[in-house]
Amino acid sequence: MNRRTFSLLFFVKRTKHLSHGEVPVYLRITVDGKRAEFSIKRSITESNWDPKRTKAKGKSKTSIELNSYIDSIRMQIYRHQKELEEAQKEVTAESLKNAYHGTV
Repeated sequence: MNRRTFSLLFFVKRTKHLSHGEVPVYLRITVDGKRAEFSIKRSITESNWDPKRTKAKGKSKTSIELNSYIDSIRMQIYRHQKELEEAQKEVTAESLKNAYHGTV
């Protein structure tokens, strides 16, 4: 029940170029070295992605909207983590992914 490590990483899948030249954005949840990842159903041009900040670059409307969406997902995952801990359920990468997708 004791969680030691927990991280969220947003990244682009450079190997999966979409038909319109963009790459999909994914979220990787890692808890105690175990990973779960999924697409957040958004895409971006590879040159507009900042891998260090794990966000879209720039001040364009598209970048601002994507960054806002990423922040909302991050907050939802943290909320699900807190809810699982309060319910004294095991917090795993897969359980957080399922909670986010509503398949608990």
